[in-house]
Amino acid sequence: MEQPESQNNTRQHTRYQVVLPVVIDSEEYGSYTGLVINISSGGLFIQTYDPLPIGTTVTLTVGDADGFMVTGTVRSHYYMTYRSDTEPAAFTGMGIKFHKFMNSPKAPRPFPAELVN
Repeated sequence: MEQPESQNNTRQHTRYQVVLPVVIDSEEYGSYTGLVINISSGGLFIQTYDPLPIGTTVTLTVGDADGFMVTGTVRSHYYMTYRSDTEPAAFTGMGIKFHKFMNSPKAPRPFPAELVN
């Protein structure tokens, strides 16, 4: 299992590094996909080229058939740069604060222990 991110930050919940597909649904902006790259009991971060506006309410379907559904609100936007070998790389994304977990089409697995590799 991946180790949680450094405890030297001021976050309320411990974050875990993951790689999970996500479907993002919004009444205002429709549906599209992204990639969850970290998750905590309070929310998650989605890597996407097209972050939704801050304050947008979304319904997320995280993972595959045995994943989970949750409603939340876009709380932040990020543009991050980093180096991979000698070439610079970058990504954009958005932070989502969880509101309510919902019944999924199939019974969801416990969160987050089994979702973290």
